[in-house]
Amino acid sequence: MRYMKTVVAAVLIVTAVFFLVLVLAQVYTGYDFSAAYAMLGGFGGGELALSAIIKYGENKQEHKYGKDDKDE
Repeated sequence: MRYMKTVVAAVLIVTAVFFLVLVLAQVYTGYDFSAAYAMLGGFGGGELALSAIIKYGENKQEHKYGKDDKDE
């Protein structure tokens, strides 16, 4: 659980770079990349949902067993 912030940040950086590549490809080629934009949005939404599920489980475990002092 301690690497969740790093994973989320890495996914958001990759998503931003991919979005920039899509925009540049659309500007220079003139093709329509609507499906790629939809896929990018779905991927981002899925990643956020997964992060929320992980955080919910973490909070539930913390509430059930108390805060672990060695994680700080």
